[in-house]
Amino acid sequence: YCITYYADKKLLFTSCWDKQIRALNFDTGAVESSFVGAREPVLAMHLNDNKLYLAGEDPVIRCYDLENGKS
Repeated sequence: YCITYYADKKLLFTSCWDKQIRALNFDTGAVESSFVGAREPVLAMHLNDNKLYLAGEDPVIRCYDLENGKS
């Protein structure tokens, strides 16, 4: 559904119908990590100051800290 690029870590974040957020190594394409991003599919992502913001079909905007892995 959407992608965003994390230049500092060379990661490409993707979302799909399965609600999973995947962090792909930009150089190799390998999945570095994945997690469930929301209760419904994620339709938009934005990176700012090592935080990944997610918005989707549910009425919640989520924020994940990429340095410590907390939401």
